[in-house]
Amino acid sequence: MKAMITKFVAATLAAAAFTVGVNAATPSSSFVGVCATRNSPSGFAVGQCTWFADICCAEVGRTLRFSRNWGRDAVNWPWLITSARACLAGPAPNSLVVFGSLNTPGGAGHVAWIETAARDGSFTVLHVAYAGSAVGWLNNVPVVRTTFRPVGGGLVQAVGGTTKLQVTAFIMP
Repeated sequence: MKAMITKFVAATLAAAAFTVGVNAATPSSSFVGVCATRNSPSGFAVGQCTWFADICCAEVGRTLRFSRNWGRDAVNWPWLITSARACLAGPAPNSLVVFGSLNTPGGAGHVAWIETAARDGSFTVLHVAYAGSAVGWLNNVPVVRTTFRPVGGGLVQAVGGTTKLQVTAFIMP
């Protein structure tokens, strides 16, 4: 399992390095080297943050199972995922971060795959359906890398940004 996760992280970094120099205005049909799976195992719609997070989990051998098949907006994941190994006290590589409805469209929340985490509580994620420069593409959907830092009160802020997001949970799938 550790080798699989290490391979996933290495592929993620290699793909980002490979695609950053490419004309980002011309999407490829795949996010090279990161996700071989193109469809969400749990049936999430292409382009949604839940779709990408589900695919990332599948890539490291984790199948997300939910207590119901409706109302699975990201903001509800901490209560709906039945296959999680743990809810974490802070960010950890190869886990999920769930953002609450504060400053997210429609109050649905947002979920992202954590690539790296630092001792100061900052963490870097890969995600879709979030503003930023694409580091790659999956199904013609831009994949964005963002680093967040804690700003207190359970909130984080993207480095270089001004919007604060509420962290609802860190989940080890």
